[in-house]
Amino acid sequence: MEGLIRQAYRRYDFAVSVAAVGLAAAASIWLTRFGGPLATVWIANGLAIAALMRRGGEGMLRFLAITTAMVWLLGVLGGFSALNALNLTLVNALEIGWVVRMLSGSEGVTYLEQPLGVQRFIVWAVVVAPVVTSALAAPVHALETGAGMWLTLGMRSCSHALGNAIAVPLALGIARWRHIAPLSQQRARRSLLALLLLALATVGAFVQPEVPGLFVVFPPLVLLAMVGNRRWGVGGVLMVALLGGWLTVIGQGPIAEPGTPPALATMQFQLFVLCCIAVALPLVTSMEQRRRLGRTLRGSEARYRMLAEYSHDLVLLLDAQGYCKYVSPAAYPILGYRPDKLVESSLQSLIDEASLATAVELWRRLINGDHPGTTLLRMRHADGSYRVMEAAGGVIDEEPDRVILTLRDVTARIGAEDALREERRLTDITLKAIGDAVFTLDREGRLGFANPAGAELLARSTQPFADKLEDRLPLWRASERVREDHPVR
Repeated sequence: MEGLIRQAYRRYDFAVSVAAVGLAAAASIWLTRFGGPLATVWIANGLAIAALMRRGGEGMLRFLAITTAMVWLLGVLGGFSALNALNLTLVNALEIGWVVRMLSGSEGVTYLEQPLGVQRFIVWAVVVAPVVTSALAAPVHALETGAGMWLTLGMRSCSHALGNAIAVPLALGIARWRHIAPLSQQRARRSLLALLLLALATVGAFVQPEVPGLFVVFPPLVLLAMVGNRRWGVGGVLMVALLGGWLTVIGQGPIAEPGTPPALATMQFQLFVLCCIAVALPLVTSMEQRRRLGRTLRGSEARYRMLAEYSHDLVLLLDAQGYCKYVSPAAYPILGYRPDKLVESSLQSLIDEASLATAVELWRRLINGDHPGTTLLRMRHADGSYRVMEAAGGVIDEEPDRVILTLRDVTARIGAEDALREERRLTDITLKAIGDAVFTLDREGRLGFANPAGAELLARSTQPFADKLEDRLPLWRASERVREDHPVR
């Protein structure tokens, strides 16, 4: 049942994507029937690219075949010749397939969530693919319409570049709307203020007669990209495009200057909007990545800090010179020092002179990135005594000049081991000195250990190769050859 639902959804998504491309193509073709500086913006390719990227390129040939036939028919109905319409639709299909292949092949770039993905998108979808496919389509289009070759190349390149730059991020952003975290109230207020400033800057830029004055929109656009998220960034660019386009249509601004050819005015406006996108999209993506990394790092820091705070081991964060930058609370029960008193103190000041050479060698290996395992160090306690610490650590990958050192108090364990060794030594001396034979046996009566007196007794055994003690040293009654019950049993 779940598979049927998923299959039905894919079919529905496929149909909606094809319909969206068809509507966008029809709208753009309809706009070409009118003159003026804003007649040509081709967003159909961008919607197709977004749809195929979201589907991971699945069904690309079928999608391209259907949309190509549909756009060709719309072009013919819109007044293009059959040859010219076929020429334009074929290079459109080439552009779509090329961009999808170039963008969908790398991890993390399909939804433009990483700076690398944005760079690849701008290179292939906004620069390379529109220019190359326009160069392929320009000769036939120029012959069919009588337009200039260079004018055709420039108009189509700018139109498709702008359409891709607007449609792909917008469509993918809408598709992933639920996955974009909402802004906090403070950031939402700042974004709204930046959007208002951007609107005022756009109006001011398009009511003055100089082209360089258009770039006053960049500071508030940068501010919006920094304080907002992808929704606000794309929304700000769309507002600039719509507000600037409306002002241009009513004759305001340097693009609508009298005597400017409509084609040149169109390309000027499209290049201006492309510059806005080229500024906003990489910046908002970089800011979102920084925020994600910041949240991840803060979460990791909080988890590791909690582990260090509640650990019974002493945790030290040291710089490259061996000075403490962080000391866990275990410093007080282990060494008798308050943690804040040890911050900025050197590790060497806590090490006993007898362990100083070992500590220097451990530090050298840690700072070089080695993993020497555990090392025993004698450290000074606040009361003047010493504690035996088991030290282990390593270098932080993201900060090679920082070393994490964990210290476990093993004084009691080392003392118990020393006491056990001393007890075994005294026992060994006692067993060797006494004249009685002493043996150790397992549950089956097999011999395990014999002291010197026992070994001398075993040397007189009549069965030296027997495993069991009762066989090697049997007991007999005096003057009779009758076995006695052996005490081993």
